[in-house]
Order: sequence, then structure tokens, then C-alpha cells
Amino acid sequence: MYKTLSIKTRLLLYGIAIQAGVLLLFGYSLYKTLELSSKERLQTSLKVIVLDIYDDLAEHTQIEDIELDEEGEYEFTPLFMRVSRVVEGGLQTVKATAFPEEVASVEPSKLPLRKVRFSQSGSYITAALRVRLAGEELLIETATSYKLLNDTLKNLFYSLAFITPIILLFATLGAKFLIRRSFAPVRELITRLRGIEANNLSSRLPLRGSEDEIDALSKEINGVLTRLEEAFERVSQFSGDISHELKTPLTAMRSELEITLRKPRQRQEYEEVMRSALEEIGTIEEIVHNLLFLSRAKLQRNLPKERVELGTLLSQQCRLLQDQAQQRGVALRLRGVGEVFVRGYERLIKIALYNVIHNAILYSDRGTAVAVTLGKRGGRACVTVSDEGVGIDAEHLAHVTKSFYRVDRSRTRHTGGSGLGLAIVQKIMEQHGGKLELESQKGVGTVVTLLWE
Repeated sequence: MYKTLSIKTRLLLYGIAIQAGVLLLFGYSLYKTLELSSKERLQTSLKVIVLDIYDDLAEHTQIEDIELDEEGEYEFTPLFMRVSRVVEGGLQTVKATAFPEEVASVEPSKLPLRKVRFSQSGSYITAALRVRLAGEELLIETATSYKLLNDTLKNLFYSLAFITPIILLFATLGAKFLIRRSFAPVRELITRLRGIEANNLSSRLPLRGSEDEIDALSKEINGVLTRLEEAFERVSQFSGDISHELKTPLTAMRSELEITLRKPRQRQEYEEVMRSALEEIGTIEEIVHNLLFLSRAKLQRNLPKERVELGTLLSQQCRLLQDQAQQRGVALRLRGVGEVFVRGYERLIKIALYNVIHNAILYSDRGTAVAVTLGKRGGRACVTVSDEGVGIDAEHLAHVTKSFYRVDRSRTRHTGGSGLGLAIVQKIMEQHGGKLELESQKGVGTVVTLLWE
């Protein structure tokens, strides 16, 4: 039940509970303070009067001659006074006012000499003093009623019981107003967020300029919307690129097959069509394989890294690509091979090295060379692959690591590339905490550097 309540309702309930607790605590404290202070004042007054009577007794030779007129002197009502002589077997009253019968006299033997002691009997409070004067032992008693105090406390209790709910009611209404006013910006945010859909992710929440929590929340939400917009744009572009990349070989296969089936042909012609179809299928298979690799790239980060020797891997990849380089009339040269170790994923490093060297061979002109160098830069492992190929314009250089990006689509199609090679290398280097550096000049060549952490 409680979990289903809104935050505003919870805050209101918290406020009511806290205010009620504070008011009850304040009322109880006020009541007890008044009770204790009033009782203390009564005791102080009774003590003063008892000592005053004692002084009067000390000034008279005959105890019976004193006048118990302290009630008028101190304007203290009701006040009851009694002076008794302590005799064998009990007390003998010497002088007294209308002392209440229900107030029992204190046992003199239980009282210390010349010290005032207080006691309570029914609704009366009594102060008693045992003294010795002129060879006699006397007991001086004064008493007053609690009725006035009780009436005052009762009136206070009724007043608190009446005013506390009223204060609580107004405090609750004020708290509700403040909570509603404070949550108004949140309601506005919710309304605006409800209007943001996939087709208008460019919308942003307004900032009030107050630099408070609402503005901080708006900034964070705007940041999320920006990332979502960028992600949607990438997904949209990615989907379009995939459609285009898959449509081209499929269209080529369909056209060749339709033309072939229009009339009977020789066996050799059928074989050529089938070989062409296999090439297109190989292109599609490469695209699908690379897309699967990119989609699973984040999962590779959870695997434990191992110690990998780059020189051996580099020699293996160069041997694999040596035949292809010879077929294209490109000299593949490996330099600086030695024992250089990095921590990473051997299978992924092989893919990165293969893609970089393969790209350099594909885009190199016949009769040129591709140089592969292993070394260190600033204590970090470094692989550099340089070619003397067509090069890349500066305007394209920052984009060639994006999926499906091509500088020259017609040339890329001719070379058999899918536009995913450098995107894969970029992902692999990011997983190793390294980076991919590109330097290129149109008509001169390209230098690709893989730098590990």
C-alpha cells in the first residue's frame, strides 16, 4: 500500500507525522515544565513562610502570643499554618489556622532538626520544620492546595488539545501547497518528456537558470536525449548501409541469373555465372561476419587478457598475405621484428593486424611496396603499416574508421572491400586501451599506426 503512494503523498505524510510529533513533544514539555516550575514555586513559598514563622517564634517568649498572619502578609491563598509542641506520645497544637483535617501531621522523629521537608497528602502539599526553642521542641507546618495548580494545568491541557489539531491542519495545508508548488517543475518535465518520441528526439527540456536540482535533472535528461538521438541516427544510417551493402551483390546475382535463364547456354557460361555468384556470396558472408564481430565487440571486454608476442603474430599475418601481395604486384616488407609483448586478446590482435596489412595491399598500386614495422614509441608497443597507394583526402581521413564509410565506393567495390575493416580495427584497439592513428596524403600513400597501452 505504502509503495504505491506518490512521492508527494509520502512527503505530505512525513510532514504530518513530524509536525504532529513536534507539537506533541512541545505540548508535553510545556505541560511538564509548567507543572514542575509551579510546584517548585509553591515549595519555595511554603519554605519562606515556614522560616518566617520560625523567626517570629524566636522573637516571642511565649509561643501562644504569635500571630499567624502570613497569608495576608504574603498574599498567598489558600495558606494553612500550624505550630505544634512535640510532647511524649505525639503532638500538641499550640497555634493554627483552619488546617485541613485530611492533611496528616508528619512524624517528628522522621524529620531532621532545622531542615524543611516537603510532603504531599491528597491534593495538598505540606512544608514541615522541626526546631528547638527555649528548651522545647516544636513542629512548624504550612500547607496549600494543589487545586489552583491542577486547574491551571487542566486548562493548559485543554488549550493544547484544542490548538494542536488546528496548528496541524494549517501546517498540513501549507505543506501541501509548498509540495505542490515545488513539484510543479517536475510535472512540467514529465509533460514535455511525454511529448518526445522517436521522430522528435531533437527536442530538449528547457533550463530555468536556477542551477537547482531540477536544472541538474534537466541537463542529465538532455544529455540522455542527445545520446539517444545520436544512437538512433547511427542505427538508421547503419540499417541503410546494411541494406545497400547487401542489396548490391544480391541484385548482381539476380541479374546474372535472370539473364542466364533467358535461353539455353553452354556449360562454360553456366560455370562463369556460378563463379560470379559465389564471389558475391563471399562478399555477403564477409559483411555478415564483420557485422557480427562489431555487435559482439563489447562482450569481448569481459574475457581475461593474456601475454601476446606481437612479432610472431605479425610474421604470421605477413606470410598469409604474401601471395595476395605478389598477385597485385606489391612488395610486402617486414622490418624490426623482435620480441615485443603486450597484454590482450591474441585472436583479436590477429584480426587487427590482418585488416591493416590487407587494406594497405588492396589500395596500393602495382609496383609499389607495403612496409610493416614493429617497434616501440615512448615505451609502448607500436606497429606501423605504410603504403605508396592512392592515399586519402584530409576531408575523409576522420571518417574512414566509421562502419561502411568509403572514400571511393566504385573503387572499393572493385577491390572487394566492405567498408568495415578499419571500423573493426578501431574497436579492437579501444578494447586494448590503445589507439589507431592515420596519416595520409592523396597520391602519396597512407601510414597506419597501431599503438598499445
